[in-house]
Amino acid sequence: MKLPTFCPVSRVQIKDKFLINQDPKLGVQTKFSKTIRSYLFRFDETMVKYFLEWYEHLRIDKVFGNTDPIFPRNKIENAENSLSFVSNEIDDKFWQSATSIRDIFKQRFEHAGIEYFSPHTFRHLAVKLALQKCRNGHEIKAVSQNFGHEYVNTVMMTYGTLNAVQMYDTLSGMTFSESSDNSDNLAEQIQELLKKNRKGNF
Repeated sequence: MKLPTFCPVSRVQIKDKFLINQDPKLGVQTKFSKTIRSYLFRFDETMVKYFLEWYEHLRIDKVFGNTDPIFPRNKIENAENSLSFVSNEIDDKFWQSATSIRDIFKQRFEHAGIEYFSPHTFRHLAVKLALQKCRNGHEIKAVSQNFGHEYVNTVMMTYGTLNAVQMYDTLSGMTFSESSDNSDNLAEQIQELLKKNRKGNF
């Protein structure tokens, strides 16, 4: 799940389990104009705290309304005693493209003296971390929908590829036989499964 650059503050329902309601009919710009209901993954409570503080800052300190952006663009003003422009405040306007967002990311990484990672790289990381927590297909489907993917194979094909070590660790931890007591009937069980599979009932 990602928070859209063009999402108004009213679309984040903090009291309702951190729901992000991305509805194009309500003014949110989404890919292919899809309605996406997502829940904020709480990977780290410190990051959640930062987001809540930012949200309250917009609502209380900046008096942002329901149609104002969650991540507003910088406010450009004329510098005093100069013909140049400065940006020390945020505006109640939406960004027109993601290019400026990426530029801000690059500047912050450079100032911190660490390697740059694009905003979309964080999305990829969030998907992979969420998939690692999945215990069954139902949870994988929930993660897929949370990121706005209509089909679960989209998230699996893009993010689900394992390297050799990961594949071995996963398979070695799986139990393929229900019980050792059934070993005498293994041949009969396999035959029955093959019959069901051939009939399209498996």
